Amino acid sequence: MSKGYIAFYKCRTQRRTYKNKEYSLPSSTLIFGYFGIKLLTKGFLVVKELIPLKRFLMKEFKGIAKVWTRFLPQRVVTRKPGEVRMGKGKGKLDSWIAPVKAGAIVFEFSRCVLTWKLRSVLKIVMAKLSIKSKLITALH
Repeated sequence: MSKGYIAFYKCRTQRRTYKNKEYSLPSSTLIFGYFGIKLLTKGFLVVKELIPLKRFLMKEFKGIAKVWTRFLPQRVVTRKPGEVRMGKGKGKLDSWIAPVKAGAIVFEFSRCVLTWKLRSVLKIVMAKLSIKSKLITALH
């Protein structure tokens, strides 16, 4: 399979593929807050990177800002263990992913002012994401 496709099974005998579309229009505008982190490329957010980032943001902005998460993992990725023969059904659940499109907003922040502390924390979060992202504001 080419890059950008994830295989999943609807039933035992029928294999389907899911393709992540190129660009996102409905999720590309700020709804809940004044600032947000916008993705510049399409890809997949893994639960192992999304949940710790959310916890980090909630901890940093406790009492300062309200954090909104726009994406939750919704697809299951399965994997068979190493050195196992072919066949014998589908592998065990490995992780959860959230397919995201370019232009989608992952996190939004309200009840806050864009200060140097907010910018420094958001730079850390954007560096930890596996997809290119940038900080956007609703005040432009």
